[in-house]
Amino acid sequence: MKKGDAFEATYMQDGSKVLHRDKRVSRKMALLLSGAGLFVLFQALSLPFFNASSARPMPESVLPFWVIGLGLLGLSFFVLAVMLGVLRFVVTERAIHAKYGLWGPTIPLESVVSCKVVPYDWLKYGGWGIRRGIDGSWAYVPGSGSVVEIAYRDGDKEKKVVLGAHDPHALARSIMEATAANAARLRIGLEASPTLDEPGTELLEDAREQVPDDEHAQSRTGARRPD
Repeated sequence: MKKGDAFEATYMQDGSKVLHRDKRVSRKMALLLSGAGLFVLFQALSLPFFNASSARPMPESVLPFWVIGLGLLGLSFFVLAVMLGVLRFVVTERAIHAKYGLWGPTIPLESVVSCKVVPYDWLKYGGWGIRRGIDGSWAYVPGSGSVVEIAYRDGDKEKKVVLGAHDPHALARSIMEATAANAARLRIGLEASPTLDEPGTELLEDAREQVPDDEHAQSRTGARRPD
């Protein structure tokens, strides 16, 4: 298993042992967002040159604001291209960490209900990227192919998330193994915990320790001290 990087150490650690890592690089998503950024930047740079010759020129007083706004929008597409071009997953002894850029869930292992590999239904989620499905579930999927579907409990509700891993079968297998091992540790911990004594037993023992030995003897024999 490859070692983690600085991003993982900052955003995807819970202090427990790492059992599995998965990293998917989506060049198509990065190229798509970069292309959109280039188009918007071209519009921002060409606006001052073509504004005067256009049929409906923009007022000179507002032109700089449009150029700056379009420039910032173009740069934001490049930032998203860098962030949404990589999807990471880390499975530890405590939780499942998913990060698509800076966004993604952290799912405790004890809350996992089911985990399986399924085909990605892009029509249900309306495309790729970070999407919300018509059933309320979330998808973190940069491209087509099989995905890992996890159902988990969040309080009184059951939620579902879809993760587009580089190797979905390996990720699903590691999640199921980690979930089973976590459940076994919890079960062993409960079985090894000491049973509680009957109510009042500890108080009775403390009271007996405070009574002198001769009074214990009297209480056992029923004799009394002479006046």
